[in-house]
This record gives sequence, C-alpha cells and structure tokens, in this order.
Amino acid sequence: QAKVKMNRDGTPKQSMLRILKNNFGIVAKVARLGPDYLISNIIMGVLKGLNDSVNTIFLLKLFNALDADAEFADVAKLIGLMALWYLFYVAIYWIHFYVYKPWSKQRLDLKMQKDLFLKAYSMDVACYDDPEFYNDFVWAMDEASKRSDEVIDDIGMLINRLVGFSTLITVIFTID
Repeated sequence: QAKVKMNRDGTPKQSMLRILKNNFGIVAKVARLGPDYLISNIIMGVLKGLNDSVNTIFLLKLFNALDADAEFADVAKLIGLMALWYLFYVAIYWIHFYVYKPWSKQRLDLKMQKDLFLKAYSMDVACYDDPEFYNDFVWAMDEASKRSDEVIDDIGMLINRLVGFSTLITVIFTID
C-alpha cells in the first residue's frame, strides 16, 4: 500500500491537478446556481484593478505635472477628476459589497443547500446509519458555502491583480 503524503496539519496532501479540478468544479456549480454572483465578483475584480490602474496613472500624471511646473488650474483639474473617479468607485464598491453581494450570496447559498438536500433525499437511507458518512455529509453542507465564496473571491482578486499588474508594467515601460 502506497504511503500518503501529509500536510503539517495532518490532512492528506492533494495534487495541484486535483486542487484545480475541484476549484473549477466549484466555479462551474456557482456559474450554474448563481451566475449573477460569479459575474458580479468578476466585474468587481475588474473595477478594483481599474481603480489600482487609475491610482497609478494619477500619481504618474500628478508627479509629471509638478515636475513640469504645470499651472495650478491644471493640477487642480487632475485632482478633481481623481476625486470624481474615487467617489464613483466608492459608491459602486459600497453598493456591491454591502447591498448586492450579501443578497446574491444568500440566493446562491439557498440554491446550494437545496441542491445538497435533493442529493441527500435521493440517497439510500442506509447511508445515514454510518456516523462517519453522516458527519462528512453535514460537514460538506456546512463547508459548501464558505468554499464557494473563497474560490469566487479569489477569482475576483486574481483579475484585480492582473489588471493592476498589466497597468503597472505598461507604465514602467513607457516612463522616459
């Protein structure tokens, strides 16, 4: 019998392929049960990355204007535009994270729980006599919501980082 590699916390190690397969499975389930949740998190990832990009470009333009002894009106206009952008970003951020995301997440959680209950309903009653199976099933129902949220949030964060990174690289290569 092959020896299973273990993590420091005593859980069995998973291969990268299995981790990716599980994550894509979660994304597929969320896309099927709550596409609005997935799409809104992707859009927010893009918007956060755009905000990072706007901040980078703003600082570049501001320092260039100060270095070139630009007129006060031009610098004030630049700062005003940045303030308007930031107000727009904060409003969208607030609406998403404090209004839309909790509502969308609750709808997704209800659909996921319903899906799991339908799966439990279709299973043989004898499965529930095994305490280990029952504990694993209850644990899976509890973890489904948390895991899906973590994976979808990580996708949004990845998009955020990619957009910000691409802007930063572009700015670095365009600086004289």
